[in-house]
Amino acid sequence: MTTRETKTAGGFLLVTKDEGITSRRVVDRVEGRLNPTRVGHAGTLDPFARGLLIVLWDRATALVPYLQEYPKTYTAAIHFGRVTDTQDGTGHVEHETDARHLDPCDIRAAMRRSEGWIEQTPPLFSAVKRRGQPAYKYTRSGAQMELTPRRRYVHRFELLDWSPPVARAFIECASGTYVRTLAHDLGRVLGTGGCLESLERTGIGPFNVADAIDLDTLESLSAEALTPHLRHAADVLPDWPAITLDDDETQAIVWGLVGPLCDRGLEDRPFRALDKDGQLVALVQGGRAPRILRGLRGDPA
Repeated sequence: MTTRETKTAGGFLLVTKDEGITSRRVVDRVEGRLNPTRVGHAGTLDPFARGLLIVLWDRATALVPYLQEYPKTYTAAIHFGRVTDTQDGTGHVEHETDARHLDPCDIRAAMRRSEGWIEQTPPLFSAVKRRGQPAYKYTRSGAQMELTPRRRYVHRFELLDWSPPVARAFIECASGTYVRTLAHDLGRVLGTGGCLESLERTGIGPFNVADAIDLDTLESLSAEALTPHLRHAADVLPDWPAITLDDDETQAIVWGLVGPLCDRGLEDRPFRALDKDGQLVALVQGGRAPRILRGLRGDPA
């Protein structure tokens, strides 16, 4: 991706976040390396977690809401018999008991019951907003509060390994699901309590952590060596079908006009609309009356 292409439509980068730093810090370091006009990311990871983070810049940041529709995959270590106030290993231990007697068959059965639509109450130590402030600020100040349960979808929750009292699990879930709350609730169902001991995000939709670059490498590569890691905004949603616009259609879409697309007979589904150079111009909804879902060009070409 050349500098001109980056400035035209922005782009994105798959980054490996290490344990012990915030997602915001990852974004700051990418920003320091690439110097974009604006920057963002899709899907916060807690400081203790590691794994895949997708960082986007310039016009590609408009695609964050669409990236967040993808399910996410994780590998997690769940410590049964230990309950903490944060629902993970960073918190204060509130209760501890021996959980080595748990049968892996019972663990698997409880995991299966946690698949599908679930009601999940966000942890008190979370960034969920109450009266404009994140819940963790109220909790740390000693304030009493209750958070409203939310519906979340868990595609898969599978036991990978059982080394009492720690279980390794694979989880595929919708955006907004708290994995530490899954671990906490699973321990409660099994009668021993439990907390999340470690967490790695391995995938976001079609993107895998194996294809990500770590921050030290990012900052050490020359501009030429870094270029293959920088991805076009057009590739943020690779499972969306693409249509290529001619110059007149591109100009019309930039101006917010969809008339030229009416004669294309597009299926009633979303599309990526690309210019003749393969740059993303907009996301459009097909059908008899096409419409622009999100424009990526703020000025005429």
